[in-house]
Amino acid sequence: MIEFEEGKAKELIGNATLYTWNEDESPYDLVYTILGSPSSGVRVAVEPETRFFIQDGLVKSFGPGNSVVSAMEVVRNTRGLKSTSEVNILRCANEATKRAIALVADQLFEGITEVETSALMASALMTAGLTNVWTLILFGERYFAGPPLLLFLTFPLITTESRSRECRVSSWFHK
Repeated sequence: MIEFEEGKAKELIGNATLYTWNEDESPYDLVYTILGSPSSGVRVAVEPETRFFIQDGLVKSFGPGNSVVSAMEVVRNTRGLKSTSEVNILRCANEATKRAIALVADQLFEGITEVETSALMASALMTAGLTNVWTLILFGERYFAGPPLLLFLTFPLITTESRSRECRVSSWFHK
């Protein structure tokens, strides 16, 4: 962190070690100094979601070669490993979502809008105990998920699932 912010950061995190730099210094050079040179075998793995300018700054400080690498495989493998507790939480969230979908499906009527259906779904998810919910309700055929359009439900309804540029039928709903 930039040196002038050190005091505020220490208030927030306590006794942790903080590394600071002046505004005219490179934070990437500081990382290089702390971790050591590539000749010592140091490799920095960058998470795939990291903004480009950060990875670029590290590459410039560490120099060309393979000292700054993608962490995609590590991230993928780590995200793929779940404890029993995590699996149980995911199963619970899945069950709550399936029940919310069933509840909303029973309330659908010809002429309801995507926005109204989204509100019903968000309410059902929150009633089921989920927080930070979001919904994506799309009626009819479309090949993109853009801003909500004023589309009304008509029966029978074929719902679609977006897969890049193709659409495939995923279910048939008839009331």
